[in-house]
Amino acid sequence: MTPDLTQARLHCEAAYPNEGVCAYLRTGSTWRFVPLENISEAPHTSFVIDPLAWMKLERANQAICLVHSHVDGPAELSRRDLDTFTVDGRPLLPDLVLVVVEVRDRRAVSVGEWSFRNGAWEPIAPAL
Repeated sequence: MTPDLTQARLHCEAAYPNEGVCAYLRTGSTWRFVPLENISEAPHTSFVIDPLAWMKLERANQAICLVHSHVDGPAELSRRDLDTFTVDGRPLLPDLVLVVVEVRDRRAVSVGEWSFRNGAWEPIAPAL
């Protein structure tokens, strides 16, 4: 189960032409939106989350859906995304869901979602 991504799409559109980054924390069946600042030195092509903000997410001890945008690029996990969120063949955090929002000309045009299953990041089928 993934959250309604409306707030994430708006957040990523507002960050354009830089990559946007935000998260959702899940408690039971409820997701809470958490906007994050991209502190990357190259924000047009990458994102970096402030270490203190990341620690707060981890310490919340809830399932995390991490969302970031690709500026004028596809809503697919990049090699950098895979390397960042996979450690020793396992996801960085248990129950982590990754979402990539494709933003072109300040508009979110597509979204991809993944969870870690069977030793790899696999796409999550959209809900019907």
